[in-house]
Amino acid sequence: MKATKLFLILIISFSIFNTACKKDEATICENLLEQGNADSTSIKGEWEFKYFAKTINGSKIKNKDEIQKGYINVTDTGTILLRHTNSVEFKYKLNNSNDITMVLTSTTYVNPPPEEKNICNALNNAICFVVKGNQLLIHYKEIDKRNVLVLTKK
Repeated sequence: MKATKLFLILIISFSIFNTACKKDEATICENLLEQGNADSTSIKGEWEFKYFAKTINGSKIKNKDEIQKGYINVTDTGTILLRHTNSVEFKYKLNNSNDITMVLTSTTYVNPPPEEKNICNALNNAICFVVKGNQLLIHYKEIDKRNVLVLTKK
């Protein structure tokens, strides 16, 4: 009987935790969307890397760590070409309001520096995006206490 109660408590705790995390991601995406545009036209073009940053709720972006070089080119054919130390290609798909999914399709990975690996991890874990003025903000699943990739229009 005790084992059944413990199992039930664990299941309920896991469900609450899992729901709370999904709600936080949705809140961040909704708050980002209120600040700009998120459509196939606004995301197209060349974007330079600026920062890895952190947002708790999508309203304020803080703890910015500068990215030294590189850019992405977002095409209207669903491709993102990344230029940093290597050339990397992603396919992207826009869903719902500002949801984005990216999949790595090819790379010339030759001794990629940690910064390039971090950029690729962020893009592989992208959740949503918004174009705010001349900035592209890509929210991704948190990695090393960062969850936003900030780029500026080239």
